[in-house]
Amino acid sequence: MVNGVIIVFLIPCAITDLKSKTIPIWWTVVFGISAMIYQIFWKKQKLEAILFSMIIGVTLLVAAKISNQRIGYGDGIIFLILGLWIGFWDGISLLFFSLILSSIISVYFIIVRRKGRDYRIPFIPFVTAAYIILEGTRFLSS
Repeated sequence: MVNGVIIVFLIPCAITDLKSKTIPIWWTVVFGISAMIYQIFWKKQKLEAILFSMIIGVTLLVAAKISNQRIGYGDGIIFLILGLWIGFWDGISLLFFSLILSSIISVYFIIVRRKGRDYRIPFIPFVTAAYIILEGTRFLSS
């Protein structure tokens, strides 16, 4: 169930990020609130565990502020919500794999398409692809 919810959350965010390099705020609010309800009422998580799961998102939000948004605030918000759904350690794996995928495409844009280092690509499509790949491999290996 949770995997389906996360995919329903990520796909529209990825499409919007590709088209306009933004994420729909109302969509993130809905899924953020549902993630909190899931953590508190279904998983019965303590406040410390909930806060710990949000560390990646908070770190990305701070990085967005410090870097003058070279990392977007939307990326931090998405990982804040994903942390609530999947937890800290799965969030770390997802961030790592998303960065690998985006790095491969970035190298392509720099070398083949002759884009400069300042060329910006949306990150959420890579998060979505990484999530689908990681969950697909878990499903196939079980």
